[in-house]
Amino acid sequence: MSLNDTIQSEWGWVGFDIDRVLMLNAFGNVLFLSQDGQYWRICPEDLGCEIVATTEAEYQALLADEEFQLDWEMEKLVEVAVDTWGALPEGYSYCFKIWSPLGGEYAPDNIGMAPTAQVIGAAGNVALQIKDLPDGAEIQVKVVD
Repeated sequence: MSLNDTIQSEWGWVGFDIDRVLMLNAFGNVLFLSQDGQYWRICPEDLGCEIVATTEAEYQALLADEEFQLDWEMEKLVEVAVDTWGALPEGYSYCFKIWSPLGGEYAPDNIGMAPTAQVIGAAGNVALQIKDLPDGAEIQVKVVD
């Protein structure tokens, strides 16, 4: 399954039809264009997917924004991940073992590495399952083979 297919199948419930991936960072964050011309960002660590720009001009302004660049590059976390796991093999991303909405911390012992499609797909699957829960709700995670 292609990355576009994974994004569509695991995150399409948010309300888009993907056109193409524009950028991918070391932690599996994705900037992509939907078929209706909107620009979206998936943040697997936050279990989030949202519109970040509605026009090419807005998208270019976002890319030029210093605060966005710092957030996108995740430079310090990438340094920790490289020190812990080494360089990324092709098709892999660093990831958080426990996502932040489930109590995971941005800490070295919570960083892992996995195939990019799994990082993005698993986050979309879990995000769908918890989307209607109020903040602070108790959840039970069951791992199924």
